[in-house]
Amino acid sequence: MLEKSARMSMDRNVLEESELEWIHLLLMARDAGLSVEEVRQFLRHASAGEAAIRNLA
Repeated sequence: MLEKSARMSMDRNVLEESELEWIHLLLMARDAGLSVEEVRQFLRHASAGEAAIRNLA
């Protein structure tokens, strides 16, 4: 039981770090003049490109 609790706590910390990274990236994009929608579009296209590259391999 203690092990599961420790693992959940670690997962929560990782999630928090990841969320902070995303917030930082969005703030940088905003400072560069990009909208949240422009960032979303970029991520969609980047994800689609990664999938296409993986399919070629």
